[in-house]
Amino acid sequence: IEGQHDVYERFVKERVDRLYDELMERGVEDARLWASLVELPAYRKIAGIFDEQVEMVEELGPLPDDVREALKKEIGL
Repeated sequence: IEGQHDVYERFVKERVDRLYDELMERGVEDARLWASLVELPAYRKIAGIFDEQVEMVEELGPLPDDVREALKKEIGL
């Protein structure tokens, strides 16, 4: 059985990196997308990790209107 690191590297990291690159190309700051492997023994830390990420994004504020509108148009909203 593969370890969590192997699964993360093969299935999650590649997808997150691709999404990260695509969002950066569209003008979205890198701090708005963050991924981290949290192993089961550390599950109690998950709330703190989310709180940190929320705080970082709140400090950035909303996306600029032009970036927001371009993203909405691209996905058909």
